[in-house]
Amino acid sequence: MVRNTPPKRIDNQPEIVPNPDDFRGWVSDCLVVLSVSASSVSREIGGGKNTVSQFLSDRERGIDLATAHRITAHFRGLAADKWLILPRAAWVTSAAHV
Repeated sequence: MVRNTPPKRIDNQPEIVPNPDDFRGWVSDCLVVLSVSASSVSREIGGGKNTVSQFLSDRERGIDLATAHRITAHFRGLAADKWLILPRAAWVTSAAHV
């Protein structure tokens, strides 16, 4: 069903895309769990060698959706290969409780 009218309470909608600070924290946690470096992840996803490092160290720096997707997919693949469980994403947890 397609909604033709906007939701009545926009503030009550689940957050699908994380804000950069939430994603930054999750990426940092995943690096620890997976025992990988930010630069190695940057290389593996086809980014510049400092893409992930700069995102993590500069709170003013955002990240595009394509890069966030590549990072997430890479982490999930590594976790599956190593039989590890990734940390729960803060934006998923908060959206579930809305």
